[in-house]
Amino acid sequence: MRIRLIALIALFCLSLSAQEEELAQAYFENGEFVKSLDIYLQLYDSAPARKFYDGVLQNYKSLEELRKAERFAKDHLKTNPPNRDYFLAQLGIVRRLRDDEEGAREAFEEILSQVDKNPGRVY
Repeated sequence: MRIRLIALIALFCLSLSAQEEELAQAYFENGEFVKSLDIYLQLYDSAPARKFYDGVLQNYKSLEELRKAERFAKDHLKTNPPNRDYFLAQLGIVRRLRDDEEGAREAFEEILSQVDKNPGRVY
């Protein structure tokens, strides 16, 4: 009985998270970036999944809050080493949008140096 209750609560929480994600995406598609960002930040704080990371970063870029986008990307890199190449690429893109060509180059060169060390990382 106790296991069923825990499973039911878990399913309910997953359902709420999915609904919040749909709402955040709808706000984004309607150009309501602040509302979308607020929801994506809450989702990311509860579970730092890549899809929530992407939502936060897209909103920062749409709001032209590029310094916040860069800080967010850098913080994520420090705490989430898996898929580092993907997140470095995102950091490079944000830096390029900020006209920080040197910073963008550094991020992209780090990706290339990792590929040189392990060519199997290319995917």
